[in-house]
Amino acid sequence: MFNKFLQLTDDQIKGLFEHFRNLGICSAIFAASDWQYSQIDPLNFGLSVFSAFIFSLLMAVGVWLLVLALMQTFRKLKDYGLKDAKLKFICGIYSLAVISLIISIFVY
Repeated sequence: MFNKFLQLTDDQIKGLFEHFRNLGICSAIFAASDWQYSQIDPLNFGLSVFSAFIFSLLMAVGVWLLVLALMQTFRKLKDYGLKDAKLKFICGIYSLAVISLIISIFVY
């Protein structure tokens, strides 16, 4: 399996870097939503409602983009030739790693 990674074509390497760029964009959106959440001030109702709306919008966009990125990854792994137990194991580990990375933005 390691030999297959050494024989990747330019398009495959480009796709791999695009995937990690997409995850970076999702992380940036989640970081922006975390910052927006910190801007919610209960003493200023009008600004709080606006900040809460922007926070919710950023979270929805971030989750949507993350789900799209994960679905694309699972499809590519399936096309790569992984089947059944291996595919489920790798997808589960990958999903757990990505979601824990995103959660770490909010917990720090």
